[in-house]
Amino acid sequence: MREKNSLKFGLLILSAFLAAGAGAFAGQQPGGQDPGPQMGRRSGRNIVEMRLDRMTRVLGLSPAQREEIRPILRRESERMREVFRNSSRSQESRRARFREIRKKTMRKIRPLLTREQRPKLREAMAPPRRYRRG
Repeated sequence: MREKNSLKFGLLILSAFLAAGAGAFAGQQPGGQDPGPQMGRRSGRNIVEMRLDRMTRVLGLSPAQREEIRPILRRESERMREVFRNSSRSQESRRARFREIRKKTMRKIRPLLTREQRPKLREAMAPPRRYRRG
């Protein structure tokens, strides 16, 4: 009888581990809760925060600047998502629209930066330099 109870208890523990593992594999925590950004999901809000964090590192944004820039980046993210979801546009048309949206965003952000931060932004936004042979 004791062996049967041990076996049942072992199977119960094993099934609990398997269920927890399956939930993690499916991208959920036990209890069905969404694990959020740590699982690599990229919602618009997370992208905005990632960009804001990068800008803070590169430009040295103050907390007040972060709060002023956050809604600008959110709006940009929403517009980009709208363009991306519009399947009636050609790929080239989408790219052009993305560039236009990004330029408008930068025009709104530049006045919020200090004289020292503006060149850093320009440098960070510049296309990467290519190595040349010769």
